[in-house]
Amino acid sequence: HYSGDAFHYQYLTSFHWALTQFTPASIEVQPLNSYERLFAICLLMFALVTVSTFVSGITSAVMQLRQLHSVRSKQFWMLRRYLFEVGVPTQLAVRINNYCEHAWRVRGRKMQEKDIQLLMLLSQSLRAELRAAIYGPRMTRHAFFMLIHNVAPLSLRSLCNTAVSQLELDRNDHLFDTGEAATSMYFVRCGELTYHMNDELLGERVGHHSWLSEAALWTSWTHKGALQAKSDCLVFALDADSFGKVVNVNADARHEAVSYAKGFLQGLNREPEWKLNDLYSSSLIEGLWFRLLNDFQVTRRTTMASSRRSEQARNSDLFSFAVMQLCAPVVDLAGQVARKLRRR
Repeated sequence: HYSGDAFHYQYLTSFHWALTQFTPASIEVQPLNSYERLFAICLLMFALVTVSTFVSGITSAVMQLRQLHSVRSKQFWMLRRYLFEVGVPTQLAVRINNYCEHAWRVRGRKMQEKDIQLLMLLSQSLRAELRAAIYGPRMTRHAFFMLIHNVAPLSLRSLCNTAVSQLELDRNDHLFDTGEAATSMYFVRCGELTYHMNDELLGERVGHHSWLSEAALWTSWTHKGALQAKSDCLVFALDADSFGKVVNVNADARHEAVSYAKGFLQGLNREPEWKLNDLYSSSLIEGLWFRLLNDFQVTRRTTMASSRRSEQARNSDLFSFAVMQLCAPVVDLAGQVARKLRRR
């Protein structure tokens, strides 16, 4: 080699020799003494373990991906075959297939409780606490469930553990339709839905942190409209029958439920028939929040929009109070003049 390139040549030759220890390639550089040969043997053993581990890891990952793809393809092939054999209409078959694809994608993006086998080892109490931590914060946005949380916390935990289920909706899916018997109260965890009554073209928007069909908990209720998802949604469903069984176990929870149910049904019965819908919310809720604030120092959790509305309401009340204070002397003077005139 050229003397000017001695360092570069030596470096590249060393790098080439190191690469040949990890691959089947060869090089004319050979060990010339026992120390060099021992070094080469140790490096070959290290290269053998490293390359084997790396290749086996890649092979295992590729096999898992192929297996998952194979399972998915087989499941959807069986679904299409079943729908064809039982004579399902094409439009309905397409909707079912699209929903299954959406559910499969969601399951791949988010871990489900049933996918984690270690959770099956949890005791009943720990599992109940876990579900209460998941569902409780959503339910306690409703004043009645916040009251149950403070009066009978074990009842709320039992509700989360036994009466609440999770529903995933794809875009344009229907949660319920007009005329169906209501069996659950629904809490919207995320996403956006639209509620339609009497074939309305423009329905009412239902966003996250909203609830629907509360009447199903307190009376026999039939859905007055249809609820359709406008985006991917996650909804918690509180089963009415399980709710009744859990609340009846605890005397405090039963007392509060009976008291609230009476007021709720009285307000519901005062509403005209044309005004009844699944979005009905009792006027008792404001009173419950006031009671929670006085008895338990619990304040309502609000969104930014509702906080803004509350601030506007407070400002309006302050303005009204100030006007009343300014007008009070004038009103008193007018009253005195009126009394004097009546005496005359």
